[in-house]
Amino acid sequence: MYVHLKRVLDFLLSLLALAVLSPLLFGLAVAVKATSPGPVFFRQKRVGKGKTHFMIYKFRTMRTDAPKDQPTHLLQNPEAFITPVGRFLRRSSLDELPQLINILKGEMAVVGPRPALWNQFDLIAERDKYGANDLRPGLTGWAQINGRDELPIDVKARLDGEYVRRMSLGFDARCVLGTVLSVVRAEGVVEGAQATDGPFVAVPSDGGGNPSDAAGPSAAGGKPSDAAPRPARPGRMNRAFLTVDLEEWYHLDYLKGYHCRESGVRVLPQLFDFLDMLDDMGVKVTFFCVAEIAAENAGLLREILRRGHALGCHGLDHDLLSNKSLEQFVDETRRARDMIEAAAGRGVTGYRAPCFTMERDKLEALRALGFTYDSSKIRFAQHPLYRNLELDGFERPEDLVYRDGDFTEYEIPTLELFGYSIPISGGGYLRLFPFWLLRLLLALYARKHENFTIYAHPFELTAMPLPLPKGLGRVTRFRCLVGRKRNLKKLRKVIRWLKKRGARFITLEQDRRERGLT
Repeated sequence: MYVHLKRVLDFLLSLLALAVLSPLLFGLAVAVKATSPGPVFFRQKRVGKGKTHFMIYKFRTMRTDAPKDQPTHLLQNPEAFITPVGRFLRRSSLDELPQLINILKGEMAVVGPRPALWNQFDLIAERDKYGANDLRPGLTGWAQINGRDELPIDVKARLDGEYVRRMSLGFDARCVLGTVLSVVRAEGVVEGAQATDGPFVAVPSDGGGNPSDAAGPSAAGGKPSDAAPRPARPGRMNRAFLTVDLEEWYHLDYLKGYHCRESGVRVLPQLFDFLDMLDDMGVKVTFFCVAEIAAENAGLLREILRRGHALGCHGLDHDLLSNKSLEQFVDETRRARDMIEAAAGRGVTGYRAPCFTMERDKLEALRALGFTYDSSKIRFAQHPLYRNLELDGFERPEDLVYRDGDFTEYEIPTLELFGYSIPISGGGYLRLFPFWLLRLLLALYARKHENFTIYAHPFELTAMPLPLPKGLGRVTRFRCLVGRKRNLKKLRKVIRWLKKRGARFITLEQDRRERGLT
């Protein structure tokens, strides 16, 4: 019988969905936790198969101080208790995704009558007439795509009974497809006291959780209408610094030892399209060049300067500073500067350490060599290569900017979440995070900060195929390739997002000029 096959399919589909959607689930969990104090999940007692009770899981969408003895649809101003990310979760029905766990446990099915609240006695009684209480409740159902909150109790129960009679693999597929379309179109959603599920006993909101819904992705008394007030606009931004480490793809630390240089493939000549994009958007960039590739790319360096961008030094050969003695660093940095200046035809006063491996003694040596600014500080202790550069004696006039006399250090921003520093401004993290998550993290950052620095690498700014060595591990290959094809488009979106919030994109040299340091 299909009922037995249905349970097997439910188990496999929920297991597969949890695996495939795990990055999304993690991102949503981070968003819930970061935007509102309290638990990530909301739990509520519902009616299961045979009128037994179980605890349903959802992402929490309301603040923990929401009234505990009143259902959401009876609140005077329910929108006031909805968290910033909760509004998005409720409109998109993504708050329902944790119910995949309920399906995996055998408490629910993918398709079936939506689980009633334990005290919705009228709905439970109506479903008894049609045998609907004998099925596992579903993540979605036939009533879901035929009116949702607009349906009276008796009509909803009759549609649940129709599902009992017509239950089959094809009918389940029809319900799933209909649900996707219904969610996308936001059909059948009725808000607050207009919902027609009928009276039921006041249910605690579980310490500020989701509304008491028995109608699935848009619960009775449920999700706010489009006319509901939106969260306050994120804080205004001041200065934005887009920086590019001008290096070849084979300079990546995790590709060292594979002799990728010998392939003859180069990505730097592909950067002219990126330069055109910058011109179109009115963005000026600070480029940090690895000296050993300066001579062969002299035309590119001069074009960068001709278009009004700034040029700094990224070391002689992209080897980590932690691998070099102080004497070696001084000698190589002097040589690197001479090589870049000879290729570009202009002086160089800025520096960034490969993989942010700057150390304080080398920073002082850098200043002694005549460099006037550096951008190697990042707070990311979890990374095995990065150094947290100590800046004792420096003053911090504003976000990301440190000053000691006429020397300036520019920090790479991170976002503090759960005691960890999360890089949100470039490199593999920019490629890995989907834009919706990146935008959320940027909005969280903008609440407390006014400046922002982005860092990128040439191989991330082109979709040119790379001849990766055959012996490369899967993780390393993933790190190298993830998100490359769409990264330039994503970077454009990030730039627009920052500009809409007032950010001015200027070079680090221009920032120093505006501060009267040059």
